[in-house]
Amino acid sequence: MSHRLLALALALLSPAGAPAAVILEDAAFSPFPLSPDGATQLLALTKSIPSGSGACGFFFDSVHDETSGTVSTRINGAFIAELYKLFVVPPGVVFDAAYVATHEPVASNTGTTPPYLLPYVPGQSSLFAYWDDRSALGGGGVVNAPDAVDLYGWVAIDYTLDEDPVTFVPTISWSVRDNATAAGGGIITGTYTQIPEPAAGAALAAFAALAAPAVRRRRRVG
Repeated sequence: MSHRLLALALALLSPAGAPAAVILEDAAFSPFPLSPDGATQLLALTKSIPSGSGACGFFFDSVHDETSGTVSTRINGAFIAELYKLFVVPPGVVFDAAYVATHEPVASNTGTTPPYLLPYVPGQSSLFAYWDDRSALGGGGVVNAPDAVDLYGWVAIDYTLDEDPVTFVPTISWSVRDNATAAGGGIITGTYTQIPEPAAGAALAAFAALAAPAVRRRRRVG
């Protein structure tokens, strides 16, 4: 390979063409109107889904067991909309269609996933990954199945133990520490890296197109 071709290949693979389809600060908590005491919050996507073109949300409820004295977070799927699912994940996982197809969610809007109960411990935090089926609303791909056109994201959540000022019942409140949504393909959990990286894919295709004539010339010479 010539020095010129190698230099061009390295330029194409450089970080200059970073992925443009990763949406930050997408997942956010908001009060649920039917729960005026704040014991129920809605975690929903606020940027990646345009208004009127679907919904992806999960109910977070604070549950106090008077017998044991424990306080837990209960998580359920919220809306009858396009299919979506929530998973508990470690950081650094390739969260894509293959992951969604081979792992069980802790929450979904299928009506078949039981509520997920997470007992509170001091200093608690969680990393969740979410998948939203965009095919159901004209996004292409296969309806009710994970594929390359869907939304894949993660959200890091912190928990705080409070007390109701009127009833003195302990309650949990939640806050989003960080999150990101990849519009298509997949994402590495805990990072802003889309899978596959669009720039890298285009670079490899361009590099292959450039390298092919050089390879043919070398074969003719040999």
